[in-house]
Amino acid sequence: MQHQPLLNTYMRTAHSTGLLILSLLATRLGITPSDITSRHRLEEKSGDLVRLTRGPPRANPEMPEIQTPSHTDFGSITLLMNWLGGLQVWSESARKAGPLEPDSEGEWLWVKPKRGCAIINLGDAMVRFTNGALCSGR
Repeated sequence: MQHQPLLNTYMRTAHSTGLLILSLLATRLGITPSDITSRHRLEEKSGDLVRLTRGPPRANPEMPEIQTPSHTDFGSITLLMNWLGGLQVWSESARKAGPLEPDSEGEWLWVKPKRGCAIINLGDAMVRFTNGALCSGR
């Protein structure tokens, strides 16, 4: 495969970026970073993975507008390299911000991609690894 070296570099860079973010989160939570990063090894057996997905644009109006249904990410962290747009996140009820906030229903909000930036999502594994101190977004 002629692009294998490039793909290998991309995957290792994405992995190290994810580990850096996880280490920073762990430090801010008072957790030893290795308690989190040790669960994400490339060279040894672990639950770590790097996945590439492609969501093509709608070829015609008959295609469904939403091709990926509402979900939370299952892993620890997602680094989304998105330059076309199309991602939405669910805003929770304002009541979750605190008891004095006026309640409002949640809504779907568009996430506008920014050139040269990645969108970072926390996944369900981080909820478990931090005993609920962090939560995954929908």
